[in-house]
Order: sequence, then C-alpha cells, then structure tokens
Amino acid sequence: MSLIKAVFYSPLSAVAIVLFFTTIVFGPEIYALSMIALTVYLIALIGIMIIGIPTHLILNKLHIKNGIAYLLIGFLTPIIAT
Repeated sequence: MSLIKAVFYSPLSAVAIVLFFTTIVFGPEIYALSMIALTVYLIALIGIMIIGIPTHLILNKLHIKNGIAYLLIGFLTPIIAT
C-alpha cells in the first residue's frame, strides 16, 4: 500500500471504534454520529500527518521494519504530548 493511501485510510479505524462506542452509549442519531465521525477523522488525519509520516520516514531510513517500534511510538506519542 502506498504511503498516501495509508495516510487517508488509517484514521478510519479510529472513526469506527469511536462510532461503535458512541452508538452504544447515545443511540443511532445520524446527524450527531456524522459530525463525530468527521471530527475524529480530521483529528486523526492531522495527527498522522504531524507524527505518523515523519516517524515512518525516519524508521524507514533507519531500516527498522519491526511493527513493535511503530506500536511503541504510536503508544508513547499521545502520552508525551499531553
């Protein structure tokens, strides 16, 4: 998969998780769910562009192909950012 496709498709996993739990808690209100989905997608997309792409390029340049490194950075970045 190309890097561009990965950047635009990966926030959809966050959207799916948030919408699943939001629907369970608040019920299926289409307008509210669409606004939540759009907001989560845009926040995740910005995060991927600011943190994910440079991380991928750095790890790729260092020839690190281990998924654990990506998971560790993805887990630690929000903790450090807050």
